[in-house]
Amino acid sequence: GGALALLRSILDTKIRSKSDIEALTELPVVGTVGKDSDSQKRPLVALKDPRNPLVESFRSLRTNLSYLNVEDEAKTFVITSAGPNEGKTTTAMNLAVVMADSGARVALVDADLRKPSIAKALGIEGGVGLSDLLAGKVALQDVLQQFGRQQLFVLPAGRIPPNPSELLGSKAMGKALDMLGELFDYVIIDTPPVLAVTDAAILSKRTGGAIMIAAAAKVRKQEL
Repeated sequence: GGALALLRSILDTKIRSKSDIEALTELPVVGTVGKDSDSQKRPLVALKDPRNPLVESFRSLRTNLSYLNVEDEAKTFVITSAGPNEGKTTTAMNLAVVMADSGARVALVDADLRKPSIAKALGIEGGVGLSDLLAGKVALQDVLQQFGRQQLFVLPAGRIPPNPSELLGSKAMGKALDMLGELFDYVIIDTPPVLAVTDAAILSKRTGGAIMIAAAAKVRKQEL
């Protein structure tokens, strides 16, 4: 029995805890959030149930992020994960909500130009957005949508383009990030999984960095 337990431990390559992440990298773990079995039905728990213990985890994450890049007036972060379905979009939305609740002006940007989901999750119009802005078809103020009573503004992905990576790496994207940085205290950018495509890696070089979401019991150590 002991031998089987040892063998199972050796063969188990999944991330199980915070200590597993800390053993893999020297980068800081800026927050931990419990699993929400109802996240598919109510992804915006910070708005629907602000007293939920999960929301306090997002508030703690907000506090920890406030200490990063303290020299920058605007704090811009890419939210990504190694693979799909690890909770990056849910994290991005709830983090944006609790940041706005603190009185900050926040922009939530759906930069997943391959499989956008923020507009649908928030119940807002998503037909025109970031891709149209980068193509020069609309102005930034025409595609930003205020969400809720706080200073939270959403920039949906818009139409799915044939060249997402090229658009995100363009001069137009750099200009858009500069404008967002001038208008907002925080800019939260949801992107596709980093192992699937290069979009998140491209954007992380133009921002304050990438926040990697690692789903316990799902992502493997070599993937992270």
